[in-house]
Amino acid sequence: MPNVQPIIDDLFANPVEKTGHIYHPIPFDEFKQLQTSSKPESAYRKWDMLARALPFDDFCGSRVLDIGANAGFYSYQFAKRGATVDAFEPTPRYAQLGKDISAAYGLPVHWHAQPFTEDFFDNQVGYDVALMLSVFQWMSEGNAKLESATRTLRAIAENTRYLIFELGCNSGKSSIQIKGSG
Repeated sequence: MPNVQPIIDDLFANPVEKTGHIYHPIPFDEFKQLQTSSKPESAYRKWDMLARALPFDDFCGSRVLDIGANAGFYSYQFAKRGATVDAFEPTPRYAQLGKDISAAYGLPVHWHAQPFTEDFFDNQVGYDVALMLSVFQWMSEGNAKLESATRTLRAIAENTRYLIFELGCNSGKSSIQIKGSG
């Protein structure tokens, strides 16, 4: 069993979130005692829905792109089932947490501590699956960078067999605003 106790101790001493230690659950038994600011059952239900929707019996040999990976809940789910994952997370603490957990478990999740940009495809082959779960509003910074975010979304779609796109909007400054006609 991997020694992840230092990671757990650090999360207890220095939570990442205000309303929990982390946002999404970390899908390994050792991390079950951590409190999440999201509902863990929601993440597991969404995973089940995604896994059923994709036309794979397993993910062995698949390449997955996880944009806005947070601490890696979905990245780990794919990696535990045989996929190789590129996980992009611009929040330094979450990206480091993901790197540490992936290393501890020996998972093929390659962490990129930066926002995703379409030039990443310049030196990469395509992906079988790409996840963009409630990240578009952050990429577009509301409407401030909508053109750039749309170009990036198009590049992802062109380089991926299956794109799972969830448009999460909220009432904060990053929400997409639609102007009515008239």
